[in-house]
Amino acid sequence: MKLLEEAEKAAGKRFGGVTLCAWSAGCGSLRAILKHQEDSERVRRVILIDGVHASYHSGRPGPLESDLDSTSLDPLVAFARRAIRGEKRMLVTHSEIFPGTYASTTETADWLPRQLRLERKAVLKWARNS
Repeated sequence: MKLLEEAEKAAGKRFGGVTLCAWSAGCGSLRAILKHQEDSERVRRVILIDGVHASYHSGRPGPLESDLDSTSLDPLVAFARRAIRGEKRMLVTHSEIFPGTYASTTETADWLPRQLRLERKAVLKWARNS
C-alpha cells in the first residue's frame, strides 16, 4: 500500500487500522491488496459494494449451477474468516444483475457464505407510512 506509506510520510505519523471500500470493478483492486499478507494486516474493515465478480471456469454460466473460478476470491474468503473470528469487519452488498460473461455479484454473494459454512437469511423491513 504505497499510497498509504506516502500519506503517512507526508503526515509524519503512522495511521491506525485501514478501512477499504470498493464498488463494482474497484473490488478487484481491493482483492489485490488483500492478497498480500503485509497489506492485509493493516486492513481492519472491508466494504464491498456490488462488486465481487469472478470468472467462470468454462467461460460462461452453467445451465444449473455455474462453476466459478474462485482463485481471485481466495483473499476475500481469508479476510471473511478473520471477520468471523472477530479480528476484522466485512460487509458485502450485491444487486441481482447477471452479466452473462462473468459471475454476477449475486452468484458470488451466494458462493462466499457457502465457503464459510454460513447461512444467509433475508431480512424484510417495511418502511413506516407517514
